[in-house]
Amino acid sequence: MYLAGIWVPDSEVLALADRVEEPTRYELTRAVRAEAVVIHLTIADRERLLRALGDPSTKELRELREVLERELDWRRRDRSGLTQLSAASVRARYARPLGIVCGECGCRSETGAGWIALLGHDPDDDAVTPEVIAFCPVCASREFRMTMKLAETYT
Repeated sequence: MYLAGIWVPDSEVLALADRVEEPTRYELTRAVRAEAVVIHLTIADRERLLRALGDPSTKELRELREVLERELDWRRRDRSGLTQLSAASVRARYARPLGIVCGECGCRSETGAGWIALLGHDPDDDAVTPEVIAFCPVCASREFRMTMKLAETYT
């Protein structure tokens, strides 16, 4: 069964269910009995699982603990900003102009046909967040030595 995107054998899920608080215990046990492949975990379920994991004995449970810890860290960092946003500010924050802009020459395209997008980051500065950079077919052919015909087939 998949817990938080990590495959965990049913036997491990049942052993974990014995250590976790209700109602998560019931949900895990019910999912194993129903032979579920994926179980939906609420934030509260995830926090209960993290507390119950303690010192995981298997690779799958260690990986599950790492994922749950990263999620918890993310929620702690982002919680104050998310809880104070109004619906209008959320729309404004995530509103994007239609189309795509070339990171090299600045030209725009509504469809992005023939463009490529790469994850760009500074290998010398880990503090800078990586971002997706799009390149039009002309710039992609120049920057990455792709033939124009090949560049046009990328989307």
